[in-house]
Amino acid sequence: MEDYVAPTATSTSPWNQSTSTMLPTYTSERQPGPPAYHLSPTTLLSPVWLRQHLLLLAAFSRLKQVIQTLDLGNNRAAEGEDTQDTQACLRDLDESGRWGLFTEMAARRFGIWQVKYIAECIVELPPLDVLMVWCAYLGSPGWYKEDLVRLAPFHPGILFPDFPLDSVAKVIDPRNVVYDPGHSAATRWKTSTGLLFDPVEAFKTTHQVTVECPKCDDTFSVSWLTDTGNGYGQQGFKTRCCSCQTIVTKEAIAIRRLINELKKLFLVTSSRLAFYLLTPSPVSSRVHPLAGIMNRLGDSIADIGDRWNWSSQMAFYDLTFNHVDIERPIARLMSAYVGAERASVDLVAATLRHTVFVDKLQELGWLDPSRWDQRAETLDKAIARYTRFLQLARESPKRMLVPTIGIDIAWQTHLLLASLYRRDMKICVGQLFDREDAVEQGVLSAAFDDTAQRWQACFKVLYSTSGHLPPNESALSKISSRLHLSSMPLTFASINYDLPLIYDEVDSFLSHPSERSSIFVANDERFFKARSRRESEFRDRLTNNLKKAGKGLADASLIERAKATRPAFVTDDIHWRRFGPCGFPVTAMGVIASANVLDARVAYSPVAAGIGVVG
Repeated sequence: MEDYVAPTATSTSPWNQSTSTMLPTYTSERQPGPPAYHLSPTTLLSPVWLRQHLLLLAAFSRLKQVIQTLDLGNNRAAEGEDTQDTQACLRDLDESGRWGLFTEMAARRFGIWQVKYIAECIVELPPLDVLMVWCAYLGSPGWYKEDLVRLAPFHPGILFPDFPLDSVAKVIDPRNVVYDPGHSAATRWKTSTGLLFDPVEAFKTTHQVTVECPKCDDTFSVSWLTDTGNGYGQQGFKTRCCSCQTIVTKEAIAIRRLINELKKLFLVTSSRLAFYLLTPSPVSSRVHPLAGIMNRLGDSIADIGDRWNWSSQMAFYDLTFNHVDIERPIARLMSAYVGAERASVDLVAATLRHTVFVDKLQELGWLDPSRWDQRAETLDKAIARYTRFLQLARESPKRMLVPTIGIDIAWQTHLLLASLYRRDMKICVGQLFDREDAVEQGVLSAAFDDTAQRWQACFKVLYSTSGHLPPNESALSKISSRLHLSSMPLTFASINYDLPLIYDEVDSFLSHPSERSSIFVANDERFFKARSRRESEFRDRLTNNLKKAGKGLADASLIERAKATRPAFVTDDIHWRRFGPCGFPVTAMGVIASANVLDARVAYSPVAAGIGVVG
């Protein structure tokens, strides 16, 4: 890998040319599309947008490689900081620990940018790590929309502008995928936040972070890493406020946010709790008992926090006491209060899962700009398949649909254009088409098979030609009957790769299941057994189709790919033995190492929805 090149003042950000006081909204010239089943792929997404998105993902991939291979031997500290121990801890981190810590820092920098943006109307592009977290945040459109309305009811565009995909792509050099938004962007960032613009330099030299006591509001600095595992960038973060002696954790900081908004709910008519917009009926009808609870707890934030011991579990028990009917919505409500930032999703975990998807694209060679030039028609097919995917969403609004990798590229591109996406979904699907960020593997596997069956029943072609073998024909026949479609059996003795919904053979892996949201639940024998059953089922499918291929009843090239393909939803990442308080695997230094594995002891807790895991 070539040497890291820090951003320089060699270009001028296109944002700097704008006279607007806000981030520019990403718009298009096209008119609203027609209803589903009449959508034209060319009117929904532009291949140019997919290219721009892939270029951005390539920049993220390069950033990860730089962080994981960075020489920290001569790491210097910021002046006045006592960071020798922190530096030693940083040097001891392995690759997964480095990336986990970097992601923790990126989420904090994103949170600071949010606050500064709404206060100062910053128009310059933020650093690359902030863009990375922003992309992951946009991957949860329901929560993103809710935060837009809930946190900025009078000026929603100020807090959450559309992602400036075109502006970002213009300052990424396709030759080396270096992101360089110009000197003015770096200067404005430094002036507004007091932080270094270059995320790599920030990672090397920033060793402390400022936190606020949730009880007394006193601010003080803590280390990102400590040798005892309680630094801010470690899962066991814990410190004591010097003023009031309260034990400060990220959970306590999140509880403070919850208390603030609970109190506002009954004091300010425009105030909204998280989960308010995601429920099918007004959440106020189900959380009305909270008014009595808040009155009984008193006016003091400190009193409420102390009563709950600044704990999510204690808060859950208190809020649902004698109100069993609201346990589920309260658990889901609390899923929005799991971290120190204002977002209603766990930004660190979401970003780590997103970068696993980026890693897969890098592995496939789809982050090489020359690949897009050589296989331009493949992006057209990805858009066409995504359009049909939305048709399925309209026909099956209550079903969980699981995308393939190619569809996911198009879907995530669409999600970046948030206001456009919301408008398009209202037209195409009839409602906001949401996606879950974390789903247990077994649930995801079953949902993918269901998606494949519905796809085959509707469009008479295989959903995946990557080697992930399709369900049997009896299951397909049941789906066809349920959808009132022809039950004609689908054979694939020979796949026609010229069809508009089938990738060329060389691009077949883009039809492999996307595992971005996949979660394996560890430390529970039932999930290990379920994983083994999925492996066994895949082998049975392969054996049956090998027999068919021998009789000329199955496409030989598909079967060869199946023999060489790792089964989807059968994670290899099951070796973790150490888990942090949030339930995710941690390194020896206590830094989050993966967000695709969850400790069963956390998954079964009353507030497990706080992790946001489905299944």
